[in-house]
Amino acid sequence: MSQLREQTVHQPTRTRRSDSDDLNGASPHRTGLSTGIHAEDRPRLTDERRQQVRRQLVQPQSDEKDDDDLYPQRMPTSARRYHMPVTQGPQTLVRYHHMQVPPRQSRTQAQDSPPVQRQTRERPPVRQSQAQQAKTRSQWHWSVYVGLTLLVGLVLYVAFNVVGSWWHVYQDDQQYGRPRTSQCDARVGHDDTHTPSHFLAVNLNKHIEVIELPGGDATKAKIYQGPTLIGDGQELTPVTLEFRDVNGDGKPDMILHIGESRSVFINDNEQFRPLRQGDNVTLSEGRP
Repeated sequence: MSQLREQTVHQPTRTRRSDSDDLNGASPHRTGLSTGIHAEDRPRLTDERRQQVRRQLVQPQSDEKDDDDLYPQRMPTSARRYHMPVTQGPQTLVRYHHMQVPPRQSRTQAQDSPPVQRQTRERPPVRQSQAQQAKTRSQWHWSVYVGLTLLVGLVLYVAFNVVGSWWHVYQDDQQYGRPRTSQCDARVGHDDTHTPSHFLAVNLNKHIEVIELPGGDATKAKIYQGPTLIGDGQELTPVTLEFRDVNGDGKPDMILHIGESRSVFINDNEQFRPLRQGDNVTLSEGRP
C-alpha cells in the first residue's frame, strides 16, 4: 500500500493546481524526521477521483478508448441548429474627386519667370478617327466611275434598241399584219378601163409575191414572183407597191419597195416582167 500511495502522489497530471506547489517538498511550516509529504499536507481526493486513479494504475493506458472515461461525455440531443445568414449592413458609397495639382515650382527657377508648362500631345477623339476612316474607304478610284458610266451607257443603248425594234414591229403588225401584206388599186392598161386592177403584195416566209386582178376580175388573176429575202427576221419586212413610168414608154411600171431596197417590173404586153439587162430605167430624177 505504501508503494501505491507514492505512485499516486507523484502523478503531477492528476493533482489539483492549488496544491501543486506542496507535492514535491515538505511543508515549510512543519518539521519532521523524514523527507517527503507529511500526512497533514497530503492532497485530499474524492472517492470518485480515487477510483479513476486506481483504475488507471491497475490498467495500462494502451487503449485510446480509456481516455474517454476520464472526461465527462456530452449527452446526445435532438436539437437542430440552423445557420442564419448574416445580414449585410448598408454600404457606403465613397467618391473620389481627382484634382490636378499645379506643378511645384523649382528652387532654381526665378520667381518672376512664368512657370514652365508641360506640353502634352492631345489624342484625337475616337469618333473623329472612325469618321475619317469611313470617308477614306468610301473614296473609290476614278476608273471605277468610268467603268460604271460605260456600263450604264451600254445598258441604255441596248434597252433603246430593244424597245425601238419592238415598237417598230408593233406598228408593222398593226398596219400590215402577219404575214406582211399590202394592197392597192391602179390603172395599168390591163383590162381596167372601167374598173382599176387590184394588186396584193405578200411577204410569205421571206418569199415576195404579187397578185394582180386585172379589172378586178379574179378569174384573170396573175402572180408575179419577186426576190427572196435572206436574213433573220426578214419574214416581218413589209412590201409596198408603186406604179409609175421608169423607162419612158408611157406605160406605168411596177416598183416593189422591200424595206430599204427596190425592185422594178416593166409593163410589157399587158403584164409585168422583171427588169432585163439593157433596160434603161430612171427611178429618181437625175439617177438612172
